Amino acid sequence: MVFRLPGLPILLLAPALLAGSCSLAPSWQAAEAGRVQVRVEPGLDPALAPLLASWLQEDAAVLAERLHLPVPGSELLVYCGRGSHEGGLLGLRDGESGRFVVSPGGRPRIELGHTREQELRTLLRHELTHWILEGHGFPEWLNEGLAEYLSFELAERPSPEDLHHLLHGGLVLAGWGQPLEVVLPGGRRTEVRLRNWLPELPRVLAMDYADYEREVLAQAAQRDPEFHTGSHLLVRVLLESGGPGAHLRYLEALRTGTGPWEAYLQVTGLAGEEEVTQAASEALARALEEAPEGRAAEAAFARCSCLQDRFLESGEVSILAATQVSAFPGGGLQEIRPR
Repeated sequence: MVFRLPGLPILLLAPALLAGSCSLAPSWQAAEAGRVQVRVEPGLDPALAPLLASWLQEDAAVLAERLHLPVPGSELLVYCGRGSHEGGLLGLRDGESGRFVVSPGGRPRIELGHTREQELRTLLRHELTHWILEGHGFPEWLNEGLAEYLSFELAERPSPEDLHHLLHGGLVLAGWGQPLEVVLPGGRRTEVRLRNWLPELPRVLAMDYADYEREVLAQAAQRDPEFHTGSHLLVRVLLESGGPGAHLRYLEALRTGTGPWEAYLQVTGLAGEEEVTQAASEALARALEEAPEGRAAEAAFARCSCLQDRFLESGEVSILAATQVSAFPGGGLQEIRPR
């Protein structure tokens, strides 16, 4: 997640990290990787700082190559610890796992919530992607979508949480016109179109950061992953349909005055919303099929409150008695049990 602070950065930071230029106590674990400084909160494994530094050097180069962009020459501060809501020293809010912060006059900063190594590296890759993209003019959906896509693709084994978030992309597609096909008791099939809290597809591509703050950050709560994973699927379609460097060609089309939606159709070669959402559904199916725990994640998602609550919100109370969802967007969710 990217935070751009136009005013006082003090508002979003714990006291120990004001303006990204804090005076660190000697007990903070420190390491460096070129122009990047890594700091790990007191009380955590002292080996974590050099480990993060080694990951950072390796992953920044890999991400820059995948993005066809240079590794930034600017200094970067990377902090790892616990959010203030957990009694830690970082400014992370409850439910927020990491952030990339750009503030006036301060060095760019990444804050990572401490977690298991696999999830921590995925989180680092996500925020490093934002760092590499900063200053190039990428719109919000593409910025977040590339960070989601690359951190997912580079993971040796996507975590259950990563897969759960990806499945939320299916709920977004269901709101954008790709319905769920539900098998009711007795074998009768019905299609369900869920209500979508996100704007319509062309509007999402047109959002700037102010729109993102107003229409996503201020509204999303626990559904923020749906903007990220919807963007993730749109990036998959962009790169799979447009080929290597499609994100740069899209950006160039915007710079020459082409509208965001028109530029997307131009680069992908797709004809409209129906073709885009169908391609996104197919991309979701492939991602789940290729993930080692993809089928297990589908089964877990079919029983989770996320999906059940969306049925309730859409007025589909009868679906809660369904025995099977046979065609979740992308072809997943083979089974849904009543609560």
